[in-house]
Amino acid sequence: MGETKPNDRPALERHDVTPGIVKAVDSTPDTDPSPRSF
Repeated sequence: MGETKPNDRPALERHDVTPGIVKAVDSTPDTDPSPRSF
């Protein structure tokens, strides 16, 4: 079970990357004048 803990650590780092992707999506609407297309 000790090996499970190390695996959880990398998962947390991935969560930090998720916010970065969300910001990129926010920029997409700015380029597209019609958010309804989304």
